[in-house]
Amino acid sequence: MKKVAGKVKKRSREATSQPTVLLFREKLLVFGAIGAVLLLPIGMHVRSSKIAHREMLQQRVKKWKSKYELTDAQAAELLEMEYTFHVGDGIFSIKTKRSAEEIEAHKQAINAKLGKVIQDH
Repeated sequence: MKKVAGKVKKRSREATSQPTVLLFREKLLVFGAIGAVLLLPIGMHVRSSKIAHREMLQQRVKKWKSKYELTDAQAAELLEMEYTFHVGDGIFSIKTKRSAEEIEAHKQAINAKLGKVIQDH
């Protein structure tokens, strides 16, 4: 038994490797890259939904322009009113559900601006 035990190499303290320690800058880089990869699809979805909503509002006003024979200035004014009412203040604003009174006031404001009654809103 002594012969077998003598042939086994003993581990020395110098042979063991130290655990790898990342610097703060390296940790920040790694977690930032992971965070960017995870947040990118969310940002792309938000951006594309905002663009789709804006295009939907533009199509609505374009339809009104041809149906009610509006001028370019009236259409631009309508589009601004629609953006203000439907889009809100910005991306990070909290969007609350509009009350029936607010919706009716918006419709009346549009009708008053044009002097015509706009239906399909």
